[in-house]
Amino acid sequence: MIRFFIGSIFLLFLSCKMKNESRNVSEKASIDKIKATSILNDSVENKQVIKKEVIVTVNNASDYSENFISGLKELHSYSEFKLITNYMVINKQDTVYFPAYPKINKKVVLTAVKEGLAIALTVQRINQTSIKYKLEMVEFGKANFKSEGIAEISPAFFLESKTAANALTGNLYVFNSFLDNNKDCNTEITLGKETNVNYLLARIIKNCNGKIKDINLDNYTSLIEK
Repeated sequence: MIRFFIGSIFLLFLSCKMKNESRNVSEKASIDKIKATSILNDSVENKQVIKKEVIVTVNNASDYSENFISGLKELHSYSEFKLITNYMVINKQDTVYFPAYPKINKKVVLTAVKEGLAIALTVQRINQTSIKYKLEMVEFGKANFKSEGIAEISPAFFLESKTAANALTGNLYVFNSFLDNNKDCNTEITLGKETNVNYLLARIIKNCNGKIKDINLDNYTSLIEK
């Protein structure tokens, strides 16, 4: 009887010891996990804070907008941009040309009519990255609207080649987008030219048109140089 009692006490003691050891191991694992998570978070935060400086060298600052130059400095996937008249060199090895159309200082008028809405767009290229535009809309017998401003290409324009179909020929042409973002009112003008044709093509995406509906690629057609 005594031996059984002593054996029971020994087993109880062994069971408590094993539970304590298991709890200690579990607590240690939890602490280690918290430490590892903290180190990982610190590492991620440090990576987010530390950004590589992007060097932008400009031969003639008047050839480009300030927004474009500032935007290049935010493209941290690259180390260096060198801007030279109508092209730029990326990371000392890749050359990208700015849009060729419309030509600098040339004023171009493009027009279109669809479902009683006539639009006339006047653009003038003022430097390699910017156009000055005037937009006139007339909805026959209903309303009219005018707006003007400066639109610019994106600093990352070279990352994607965009194409559209010429509504007159069905052939594809390359275009560039010029953006004018003003609070909640946005204007996007795409400009391009099909190979072996003499006219410029434009598409418009625009809201805030007074009593005239928002214009987008689905509800309006291409504008063609006069």
